[in-house]
Amino acid sequence: MNDIIIIGGGIIGAFIAHDLSRYKLKITLLEKDNDVANETTMANSAIIHTGYDPKDGSLKADLNVEGHRLYPQICKDLEVPYQQIGAYIVAFNDEDEKNLAILKQRAIARNIPYEELTPEQFLIVEPLLNPQIKKVLSFPTTAIIDPMQTCAALIDVAITNGVDVRLNQEVISITDTTDGYLVNTQDHSYATRYVINCAGINSAKVARMIGDDSFDITYRKGEYYVLDKKASYLTKHIIYPCPSKMGKGVLIVPTIHHNILLGPTAFDVEKDDDVATSITGLQEVRQKAQKIIPNIPFDLVIRTFAGLRAKGSTDDFIIYENNQHSHFINVAGIDSPGIASAPAISRYVINNFFHDLQLKENYTIKRRGYYHFDALDEASKARLIAHEPKFGHIICRCEKISEQEIIDCIHRPLVPRTLKAIKKRLRPGMGRCQGGFCAPLIIKIIAKELNIPEDQVCYDAYESKILCYESKGDDHE
Repeated sequence: MNDIIIIGGGIIGAFIAHDLSRYKLKITLLEKDNDVANETTMANSAIIHTGYDPKDGSLKADLNVEGHRLYPQICKDLEVPYQQIGAYIVAFNDEDEKNLAILKQRAIARNIPYEELTPEQFLIVEPLLNPQIKKVLSFPTTAIIDPMQTCAALIDVAITNGVDVRLNQEVISITDTTDGYLVNTQDHSYATRYVINCAGINSAKVARMIGDDSFDITYRKGEYYVLDKKASYLTKHIIYPCPSKMGKGVLIVPTIHHNILLGPTAFDVEKDDDVATSITGLQEVRQKAQKIIPNIPFDLVIRTFAGLRAKGSTDDFIIYENNQHSHFINVAGIDSPGIASAPAISRYVINNFFHDLQLKENYTIKRRGYYHFDALDEASKARLIAHEPKFGHIICRCEKISEQEIIDCIHRPLVPRTLKAIKKRLRPGMGRCQGGFCAPLIIKIIAKELNIPEDQVCYDAYESKILCYESKGDDHE
């Protein structure tokens, strides 16, 4: 019998699992995919917003401001990257300036640092911005993270502290029992006292399994370009247009790993697996991004992608315990600023719906971060190679990832069993060649370290085998 079942292994479920693992509880996290951070957490702008944008009196406003405050220490403890680079919101006309004034008042009320900049001021720092921009509202404490790596790190700590993480477990029904619930997947049933529904774009479907139809989720798609690191000169800051009712608009975002991200669009779609890019969507990104920075080098595009975010019907985060079904907690509608609010959402859930929890005496807070061999000085590299020669074997030439870094990653508490899982944690395959050279080598490493045949290594989903059979040998002559 579980004390708590958490449904969903995105960053919200990961934070809740991580934070609840401090207590004497039996917790199981169920994720329908073959890895965590596989949907919205994987496909977003990776920004830790400061909290000036959400409307007054909303959960989004309160939890965004608190989440932003919590992130630096969390990332330090997890040894994952966090970089405060600041953000500029740009105004092209009088209407935009009125919107900037509203955001400024919210920043003042919420004690968020800001600065108003004229063209003479912002063009000194960002000379490639469109000179037709009339004013900039600067938020210098805006930060960026790597959501995929952060999510995996949170899960590593949760597993170390006793949380049972089950992948490839899609919840298909939930039934009441005398002392809680029976959560049923395609091949297993889990008894539990509490259920926390963090199923992201599928959270309304999960809520309806107990007859709760009090909210709806719209699938809002955002499409992006990724530019090569050679384009990192474009901007030092995150650049936004003035926000609208459809979101924050098309942004220009430096990433933690020195690429440039352009996007997203905001189209509502009908299917929960519609993550295809489109000519229309990418043309919109191109047009709107070039309005902000006119000379974007689109010849340096190395990838396009799309992701879905869960737009709730209340226009706010949806966090509550069901009235008719006690101990069933919905954490839904977590669209922007969901990543920025995630640690505060977790605290809100624990503080409001759980009482008299007992702390573990042997809880482990810290984790060791991933090796970053390429970031070391030459003397340190030489010492590591002398100790373990596989540090000297570079597998991914674009991102400069060594064989030993991949081996170390595989032997973490949350074992990355797929090519994509390794890619999400360490970035081999995210560079200019998009895995064209390193993928076959990584397949061999995964197979060897997990002691499985190479043709059993998947790209992503359990059935996404990369190799069909051995093409050479006695059986295939």
